[in-house]
Amino acid sequence: MRESYDTYHIFSLIGQHAELEPILNAISGWLESHIPDALVTIMLYSEHDQTLKLISGKQHFSNQYCKAVNNLKIGPQRGACGTAAFLRKLVISQDLMEDPNWAAYRALVKAEQLSSCWSMPIINARNILLFLRILCLNITSSVKSFSIRSIGFVATFYVYLQHSVSVQSL
Repeated sequence: MRESYDTYHIFSLIGQHAELEPILNAISGWLESHIPDALVTIMLYSEHDQTLKLISGKQHFSNQYCKAVNNLKIGPQRGACGTAAFLRKLVISQDLMEDPNWAAYRALVKAEQLSSCWSMPIINARNILLFLRILCLNITSSVKSFSIRSIGFVATFYVYLQHSVSVQSL
């Protein structure tokens, strides 16, 4: 029953034309409830600035970490998110202390006690990139737990979202 309430709540927010941030926070929370040991953040891409803006999941991290990843320039070796946005494909970092994409962020990774991460870009028909990033403590168990149903839900959510909420409002 809890799952149906959560999905009802998310689609209700979308149907009510709620602000984007509460919708994305609800999506992040829903995904975290389905992926053990995961911290979910969602970032929005700015085509003009070539940056990723941290929208949801801020509560999991220190102000220093949030400041470092907010308005992150995309490109190679810019963490999993900046790299995935640049390449426009899934990026999996199984060991953040060893992955060259995270070299510039090692101190933050250590301070936040993060071990692994994967980042998946979601791109709509209008070429608006909404960014889903999942930071995990144990990538192996978390990826296995991230079911097709969860991925389908995110895709469905995004289709509704692009028709119901102005992404440019942020």
